[in-house]
Amino acid sequence: MFYLFKTFTQMKILLNKTSLTKSLGPFNDIGFIPTMGAIHKGHLSLINRSNQVCNKTIVSIFVNPKQFNNKKRF
Repeated sequence: MFYLFKTFTQMKILLNKTSLTKSLGPFNDIGFIPTMGAIHKGHLSLINRSNQVCNKTIVSIFVNPKQFNNKKRF
Protein backbone atom coordinates (compact mmCIF):
# COMPACT_ATOMS: atom_id res chain seq x y z
CA MET A 1 0.00 0.00 0.00
CA PHE A 2 2.91 2.37 0.60
CA TYR A 3 3.68 2.23 -3.12
CA LEU A 4 0.24 3.64 -3.83
CA PHE A 5 0.94 6.74 -1.77
CA LYS A 6 4.29 7.26 -3.47
CA THR A 7 2.56 7.15 -6.86
CA PHE A 8 0.06 9.95 -6.30
CA THR A 9 1.34 13.48 -5.94
CA GLN A 10 -2.06 15.03 -5.26
CA MET A 11 -5.52 13.50 -5.07
CA LYS A 12 -8.71 15.45 -5.65
CA ILE A 13 -12.24 14.12 -5.42
CA LEU A 14 -14.32 15.64 -8.18
CA LEU A 15 -18.06 15.07 -8.07
CA ASN A 16 -19.29 17.00 -11.09
CA LYS A 17 -18.30 18.27 -14.52
CA THR A 18 -17.76 21.85 -13.33
CA SER A 19 -15.19 20.85 -10.72
CA LEU A 20 -13.47 18.58 -13.27
CA THR A 21 -13.24 21.39 -15.83
CA LYS A 22 -11.85 23.79 -13.21
CA SER A 23 -9.30 21.25 -12.00
CA LEU A 24 -8.00 20.46 -15.49
CA GLY A 25 -7.46 24.07 -16.48
CA PRO A 26 -5.91 24.58 -19.92
CA PHE A 27 -4.47 21.05 -20.18
CA ASN A 28 -5.54 18.97 -23.15
CA ASP A 29 -3.01 16.14 -22.74
CA ILE A 30 -4.88 14.03 -20.20
CA GLY A 31 -4.47 10.35 -19.29
CA PHE A 32 -7.55 8.50 -18.04
CA ILE A 33 -7.48 5.23 -16.10
CA PRO A 34 -10.95 3.80 -15.34
CA THR A 35 -11.18 1.28 -12.49
CA MET A 36 -13.84 -0.77 -10.74
CA GLY A 37 -12.62 0.30 -7.32
CA ALA A 38 -9.90 -2.21 -6.46
CA ILE A 39 -6.62 -0.49 -7.36
CA HIS A 40 -3.95 -3.08 -8.18
CA LYS A 41 -0.43 -3.19 -9.66
CA GLY A 42 -1.79 -3.10 -13.21
CA HIS A 43 -3.59 0.16 -12.47
CA LEU A 44 -0.47 1.57 -10.81
CA SER A 45 1.55 0.71 -13.90
CA LEU A 46 -0.97 2.58 -16.09
CA ILE A 47 -0.97 5.54 -13.70
CA ASN A 48 2.84 5.72 -13.69
CA ARG A 49 2.96 5.57 -17.50
CA SER A 50 0.27 8.22 -17.83
CA ASN A 51 2.18 10.48 -15.42
CA GLN A 52 5.25 10.12 -17.66
CA VAL A 53 3.54 11.00 -20.95
CA CYS A 54 0.59 13.25 -20.00
CA ASN A 55 0.21 16.63 -18.33
CA LYS A 56 -2.57 15.35 -16.07
CA THR A 57 -3.78 11.89 -15.07
CA ILE A 58 -7.32 11.10 -13.98
CA VAL A 59 -8.24 7.84 -12.24
CA SER A 60 -11.91 7.01 -11.88
CA ILE A 61 -13.01 4.72 -9.09
CA PHE A 62 -16.42 3.27 -9.91
CA VAL A 63 -18.08 0.89 -7.48
CA ASN A 64 -21.11 -0.84 -8.96
CA PRO A 65 -23.73 -1.40 -6.22
CA LYS A 66 -25.18 -4.35 -8.19
CA GLN A 67 -21.98 -6.27 -7.47
CA PHE A 68 -22.77 -6.39 -3.75
CA ASN A 69 -25.38 -8.65 -2.17
CA ASN A 70 -25.57 -6.78 1.13
CA LYS A 71 -26.75 -3.22 0.47
CA LYS A 72 -25.46 -2.10 3.88
CA ARG A 73 -21.86 -2.86 2.84
CA PHE A 74 -22.00 -0.59 -0.21
